Amino acid sequence: MNKQRIFAIENLFEPLNKKNGSSFFNIPLLEIYSNERSAIVIDQESTFFDLENFWYKFLYNETASYVLNEFKSKNRSYNVIYGKNDTFNEIFTFSLEELLEKNFDIPIYQIWDYAYNSKIDNSEILNLKNILNKYDIEFKTKILSILDKSSKSIIEINDKINDDLLILSNDLSSRWFSLKDEEFQSRLDKIKDLLNEFKNENLTFFFKFYYEMFQIYKNFKQEYEQQQKNEADSDESIFDIEKKLKFLKQFNSSSNNIIQQKLLIRDLKFENTFFKNQLKDIIKRNKKYKKYIIYKIKNNIKTNKRKIQLLTSNTKEYLYLYKKIAVKKKSLSFWKYYVNKAKYLDTNELSNIVKAIINEEEFFILNNLSTISELSGFWDKWKIKARIFNNYNFNFNSYIENSRNKKIFLNQEAQKRADMIKEIEKIKFKNKLDLSKQLEQQKFNDFIKLHKAEYRWNKQSRDKLFKTTILKSAPKVKRFEKNLKKQIRSIEATVKVIADVVDKKSKVSNKINELNQFVNTNLNSFESFSKWPLVSSFIYELISFLSNKFLFSNQFALSFLAIQKMILAMSFVSINFSSYLKSYFENEIDDVIKLKLIKILITQPKLAFVKDDESVITNQIRKDFLKILNIICSNNKIPFVFITKNFELAKNNFDSLTIFYKNNLIESGKTIEILNKPINPYTQELVHKHTNKSFSEFWPWIYNDVFFLKETNTHYVCSSQANFLKWNRVNMLESEFENSNSNELKSEILEDVDKYFKPINENKEQQMFFKWQNNIYIGSDLFKLTPKDKQSKTSLVTELENAPSDSSEFQFNDELIY
Repeated sequence: MNKQRIFAIENLFEPLNKKNGSSFFNIPLLEIYSNERSAIVIDQESTFFDLENFWYKFLYNETASYVLNEFKSKNRSYNVIYGKNDTFNEIFTFSLEELLEKNFDIPIYQIWDYAYNSKIDNSEILNLKNILNKYDIEFKTKILSILDKSSKSIIEINDKINDDLLILSNDLSSRWFSLKDEEFQSRLDKIKDLLNEFKNENLTFFFKFYYEMFQIYKNFKQEYEQQQKNEADSDESIFDIEKKLKFLKQFNSSSNNIIQQKLLIRDLKFENTFFKNQLKDIIKRNKKYKKYIIYKIKNNIKTNKRKIQLLTSNTKEYLYLYKKIAVKKKSLSFWKYYVNKAKYLDTNELSNIVKAIINEEEFFILNNLSTISELSGFWDKWKIKARIFNNYNFNFNSYIENSRNKKIFLNQEAQKRADMIKEIEKIKFKNKLDLSKQLEQQKFNDFIKLHKAEYRWNKQSRDKLFKTTILKSAPKVKRFEKNLKKQIRSIEATVKVIADVVDKKSKVSNKINELNQFVNTNLNSFESFSKWPLVSSFIYELISFLSNKFLFSNQFALSFLAIQKMILAMSFVSINFSSYLKSYFENEIDDVIKLKLIKILITQPKLAFVKDDESVITNQIRKDFLKILNIICSNNKIPFVFITKNFELAKNNFDSLTIFYKNNLIESGKTIEILNKPINPYTQELVHKHTNKSFSEFWPWIYNDVFFLKETNTHYVCSSQANFLKWNRVNMLESEFENSNSNELKSEILEDVDKYFKPINENKEQQMFFKWQNNIYIGSDLFKLTPKDKQSKTSLVTELENAPSDSSEFQFNDELIY
């Protein structure tokens, strides 16, 4: 499977308080690849990840470089999204400890916020508009009929609840002073139950209606897309047919040579435009990538400046960083000046230049500046700067020449087509009428007349159907809208009366805290419900849209598509709809997992970061969470990173590993690479499960040097060059023993990864309704999962119940849990 780097962090450096253990958090380089599940393994002393605000520092460090790569073409050119804000708007973060928080939020409201605030492309709005315009009458007729038939039941339920609330309100208003606290509280409990019943009944009604509406829309959308693919569809518009007739007349009144000439000119113009646009696209990507490299180099300099402030000037580490900063500044000036002369190189070619510059920097520091071994004063600094000015250089000539050649080639290809067009246009052919084709043209004219007649008849029939539906259903639907507004206003007024009564009672009662809590959690929350768009503004706008022809607005489209996202995501995770109406902590843990991860389905991030929490999360919860997370991410092609202290879990179940030691990233690579050839002594200790006697403390935070192993482009070590050479040499002496079991180890790991992660039927279409299978929710109906069904569900994955308690022995089957 082709893997490409989609995300990277460079030069993340964050000083920490000494009371948090190690005093610096450092990531020289962290790379995440597509189609991979990655694990970040942290030790007990990597206290940065235990801080409450670690996500903020991790994602919004001021001097680190963040980038997302979007690969667009087969030649590996790509667009970049860089900068902390733009990058992490595309990333989902989550900590497992959130599963057990006593969260009083109602999931359905939070999910709507996710959907409404998620990105909706203009192409989606345009597509929706085209579909609703094409099937305007049919769609509105069906939806009006559904709303007409179903609205009667909810009106009766609302009227009954409203009447009961009024009775209780009047009783409280007249007797509040004489009622005992227990009697008063009993009536408040009844009011609470009625308000919850009103909210739940209405939310269930509306979401059942929205689900049916989107099933109908889905059918029309499929039909529309099929017709778009089928050019010979008989239901094409008069405009399309008349355009074909015009071409046929032109063909019949000309010779074959003239037609062929016009077609050839059309193709050449298309090719000419293609080469010009390719040149523009390269310039656009080039310009953005150049800015990204400037941003990255500046952040590298800022990071090293922060580090050098923490050192004394007489240390070798200070000297090393000073040299790096001075050389990096010179590289930045080279880049700014020369790269503008190479504006026709694509991103992959510019990336090669950056790698070459980095290699040149390291070579210059190790050779030309090696004789300067101390900074005793101003003159030593001047020597470094003078040597850089006189001797450090990078040859851009070959790259500039390649850029010019590419520009010349693309311009020549475009000009070649333009010249061919001019030459072809000079050739003149006489018209030769082919009378034998007149009969074919007459047949086409007859077809046009027949099609116009059919179109007029269909239009009249559709208009008649819409008028009939409007006469029959629209008044009832309008009455439903009017009744809903009236009922909500009435309950809001009743709630205000009850709130005033409770306020009076609290002044003479000993249970003032309980009464205030009742107002805050029940009466005030009803106001939020009554103003929620899906039971107020959107349903009114929808009714207006259904009752009028061709009424469409962008605001309506945004809400419509946001609800569609909600319905699709909720159908995928298959939770009983009642779970969306309860606060998170009132739900079962497997439902909480799905409710929390539904945000991934709606927002479709480019990457997900998830942090483990061994202090509060059990092995069973962790298993279920990872199983659900993997299925969601696999079906949506979203790579994810799991941050954990459990090395056994990570090595047995993830594609790649990144190792942290005392808040410092020290080694990263594919799991097989790390297990077969660990370089850092701490990594060796993890892999071989023994203490390395030669393992001594080092300062990885000072060195931003990243050393890739020669045989791979994914396995790298972050350290000083001296340490890397020493560790690699020791590792090579032990390689014979390590490689003796390598084949067996490799097959074992790959088997475990597939067993843990690979879901069956991963390309299977997820639907709302599926049959029960082995007591596991599989795309089930949101509204038909009864409490009895809920109790019969023994576990998220039955086979996991008897799994060993040791997380290193996790065994997962391939059963799809949705």
